[in-house]
Amino acid sequence: MQKIAYLALDVHARSCTLGNMDHNGNFRGNVEFATSEKNIIHALTSIKAKTKLLTIEEGTLTHWAAQAASSHVTEVIVCDPRENVLIYKSSNKKDSEDTRNLCRLLRMGELKQIYHPENDDRAIFKAAAQHYLDLRNQLTRLKHKIKASYRRWGVIDIFTSCVYSPGRRGKYIKQIKHPPIQKQLGQLYHLMDQTEAMRRSALESMKQLGRNYPEICEFKKIPGIADVNTHIFDAFVQTPH
Repeated sequence: MQKIAYLALDVHARSCTLGNMDHNGNFRGNVEFATSEKNIIHALTSIKAKTKLLTIEEGTLTHWAAQAASSHVTEVIVCDPRENVLIYKSSNKKDSEDTRNLCRLLRMGELKQIYHPENDDRAIFKAAAQHYLDLRNQLTRLKHKIKASYRRWGVIDIFTSCVYSPGRRGKYIKQIKHPPIQKQLGQLYHLMDQTEAMRRSALESMKQLGRNYPEICEFKKIPGIADVNTHIFDAFVQTPH
């Protein structure tokens, strides 16, 4: 049995690669398997060691994989792939080599750790905040596109938000001479209205989830920080550590 096993998991949608290095720096090889929670657990429990340190590079599947692995290792360390120069700038990009290098960096303590929540509640709150931001940004892009379309066809006086108002947008559309362009603008307005409705719904969901975190009330006491920003700040910072 190993004293310490330095493990690195490379996770992809179809397959995973698990590398194993002992406390002396000897690489004991890789195990490849189809991506599933059952297979991740089986691969980790098959390694016999008193202490198991596992690292996973940050990615789309990282939170799920870390949650699946957490009960079967001593510690899960999620690391920033951009900081892993040994891998990120390597000309030999293979999963088998990546895991070997990750094990080596883990053993040397050279990984930059990224905080991940210990349970799904925080991850859900963060996802709600990100969803709200995505919709807000999408709404902004649609508004810019509407104004750009007007200017392209010679309607210049669109400096106020009245151009987006359901009750006033009609007078702007009438200034466009071509019916096909009027129709396109109507479709953009329809998409904008739908996005605005989804943004409001996402905002309400984010605020509802935020009620579980009393520190948000403390953030609101800081001058100049709006209600929405306190939720977003807390969702992304998550911990003072």
